[in-house]
Amino acid sequence: MNVVDGLYTSLLKARTTASSFDALKLEKNKELVRQYFDLFNELKIEKMQELILPKHRFASHISRRWIGLEWNGHRELLSSVCYTAFSDFRLDIEEMIAGGNKV
Repeated sequence: MNVVDGLYTSLLKARTTASSFDALKLEKNKELVRQYFDLFNELKIEKMQELILPKHRFASHISRRWIGLEWNGHRELLSSVCYTAFSDFRLDIEEMIAGGNKV
């Protein structure tokens, strides 16, 4: 094997490893979203909090304007609106697409 072939093989191996890592990361992110939705459907709000980073903000479109809610505001919205007003409300995932750090 010459130097160019060796370099190409090394780069290809590194790229494949990076691709495998990215694919694994995407699958882990998708699993996290699945867990969150399952906990939502099981009414386990406190368990949902364990999946969320403290600095995360939830998008909420209340009164036609975007509000970034921190966890306590999100929990209150779930409790008062989703679980009380719509007691049989469920979130079902039909299809999930992931790329980068978004699911």
